[in-house]
Formats: sequence, C-alpha cells, structure tokens
Amino acid sequence: MSPTIDRDYRVNDVDISLRCFHTGPSQLVSHLILTGETYAVPPIEQLVTAGAAPVIVDIGANIGASSVWFAANYPSAVIHAVEPSPDCLPLLTHNLQPWPHTQIHPIGLGDHDHTAPLYHGVKDPVTGSLIPSALTAESSVPVTVRGASDWLNETGIDHIDVLKLDTEGSEVPILSHLIASHAAMVADISLLHLEFHSETDRRRLDDLLQPTHSLTAGTVFDSHRGEVTYSSRRFLERTGDPDGQRIALDP
Repeated sequence: MSPTIDRDYRVNDVDISLRCFHTGPSQLVSHLILTGETYAVPPIEQLVTAGAAPVIVDIGANIGASSVWFAANYPSAVIHAVEPSPDCLPLLTHNLQPWPHTQIHPIGLGDHDHTAPLYHGVKDPVTGSLIPSALTAESSVPVTVRGASDWLNETGIDHIDVLKLDTEGSEVPILSHLIASHAAMVADISLLHLEFHSETDRRRLDDLLQPTHSLTAGTVFDSHRGEVTYSSRRFLERTGDPDGQRIALDP
C-alpha cells in the first residue's frame, strides 16, 4: 500500500485522527473537508425529512474524510460509504472504525451491474476513475459495479437526506439512473453535494436537478472541475424564504 500519514482534527468538539495517503492531493482534500470548507452541515431538524435518523449516502467515499465529517456532525446518522478502490478501502475501513453507524460498501455504482476497470490515479488514488483521462494511469484493477437502483433496493434504503456524489466522471450516469428509478426519493433529498469533471457534465447535472432542486453553493476550480451543492425546494422552504433574494425581470 502507498505510504500514509495521520492528520489530527477537531470537528464538532470531537477529536479525529484521519489516515491519509502521504500525497498532496489526499491531504489537501481531506483538510478542506474536515475544516468545513467543502460540505455544509445545516441543523439536523432542517435536514431530516422522514422523522428518523438522517440517512447519508457517500458515493465515492475514497478514504472516508467526507463520511467522517458527516458522522461527527450528525452522530445519529446512518452513513453508507460506497467505494470500489482496493487502494482506498483499507484507509476507509480504518477511518470509519470509530463510527458505528457507518457502513462500507466495497463497490462502484452505475446504471447496470458489471465488472469494469478502475484506472489508477496518476498522482493519487483520489483521481482513480472508471473513465480514463489525463489524470489516470494506463494501469487498472477490475472492480464490481452495481446498478444504483438495485443496490438501493437491496440495501433497504428508502430515503436519503444527504447524497454526496464524487466519482471522477461517473456522476451523470449514476444520478440519471437514480432519477429514472427513484424519482420521488431523489426529489426529497435535502442536499446533494456533487463534483463535476467536465463542463458538459456540469450542465447535465443542472438539467437533471432543475425540476426539484436549486443550486445553492459551489466552488469552481476551472471550466471542467468544481463542487456544487443542490438543495431541494422543500428543504429551502423549511429553512426560510427561498425567493427572498430573487431579483428578476420575469414574474
């Protein structure tokens, strides 16, 4: 396994030691997440729609920084961490060990069941992808990919409060498949944290979510990479006046 390093953080009055790869990208991404610069954490009473513990699905969990962030901020949440990379899984398992409400699913998700090559990241497993690009090496490892719809049904997930989706280019087919098979469930997701890896995908994600969600936060690194958060209209209505800041010529 690649060399690792442990980094200490304090999140929501909880001391956390996160094991990262000893690389710049792994440490930087983890630092931004665990210092609160990546994912918002609204009060739990605003977040939950089903009157139960929050359900958070982390697709593309990598080494677990985002799952740990959500677990520390929502101690009662049930968190499903989905990650196919054999390189990342040992660190993911280590980092989630202190959090009993987390479940690790060592698979990738897509629009159907199959086995696919997961290409190694050139500089760091954080850029490993099912889609070859300038950020991936020629080497790969076969991984199991499940159809997202069947996986949800088999796992018994009947609602999601937060969906984080960062799969290095597979975000659109996964989200499209989920909307096609579980439209009502997706419409009720309070927050969707998505990463895009091409300008085309950014526009397609917006088109997919426009009927039920609004873009409420984002960071754009360049035209082909960024992080965006979509909030459901129902969530926005619960948290205040969704049109209070609107300025427009049309009615």
